[in-house]
Amino acid sequence: SPSLQSSHTTCTTTTSTTSLNLAFDVQTFQSAAAAVDNFYRTAPLESAFLTCGIKGSLADALAQKLNHKPHHLADNVEKTTTTNIIVRSDPLSNYDKEDGSQEESTFNASRNLAYVVYGGLYTGIAQHVIYNEIFPQIFGNDVTPLTVLSEVVANALIVGPMLGLPVAYLTKALIIHPTDGNPLAEGLKRYAEDVQIKGLLLKYWALWVPVQAITFAYVPEHLRITFMAFVSFFWFVILSVVSAEEEEVTERTASIVPPAFPQRP
Repeated sequence: SPSLQSSHTTCTTTTSTTSLNLAFDVQTFQSAAAAVDNFYRTAPLESAFLTCGIKGSLADALAQKLNHKPHHLADNVEKTTTTNIIVRSDPLSNYDKEDGSQEESTFNASRNLAYVVYGGLYTGIAQHVIYNEIFPQIFGNDVTPLTVLSEVVANALIVGPMLGLPVAYLTKALIIHPTDGNPLAEGLKRYAEDVQIKGLLLKYWALWVPVQAITFAYVPEHLRITFMAFVSFFWFVILSVVSAEEEEVTERTASIVPPAFPQRP
């Protein structure tokens, strides 16, 4: 009947349109993926800096959000977990007008800049040079169990503890506290304390030993930095939270030191 023919024609037209839209979407996605892949192949340093710099900023912003703790305005005090000393909150903090609570600044721009610099220059550019240029010269280009094991061990025992982690703490100290006495010495001191007291290296090895094994064994060379950037988003959050805890306690404890005693510059 005419009505059935009309319904069949409409259904056919709709199906054809849907198929064309789907084919266009797939083709668009493939074209975009090819363009991105070509960018990472032909501009490794630029892509590494861009990817890891943005990653560092986003991860630290999330870490700052997780570290943000409101303080009640009525008594304006809190106790440290290790010393039971009453600590006054920062008098320059912002107040929540609705519930009367006192809040600390929710975003530290200079700290975030430190992680952008560290992310772009070290985890981006420097790690590309280390993993994609230096490591192949030392361990070879063949992906064998021995080669992968050697690269993982070198990263876990040399690159990370002696280069990557210290650079992170030094970068943060130089950008956030450039005039505080000797920021380089302070950054190394905080790194050593986090390793000894907070188990920073154990956290590092727990994440990066298996991740680097996957990276060196299965991930194409031009995508290694991108893959590690995806995983290290969560490592940046951990690193940022851990390295900020001591700074937070130190700054609050300093506010209760009597004037007769010299405070930290």
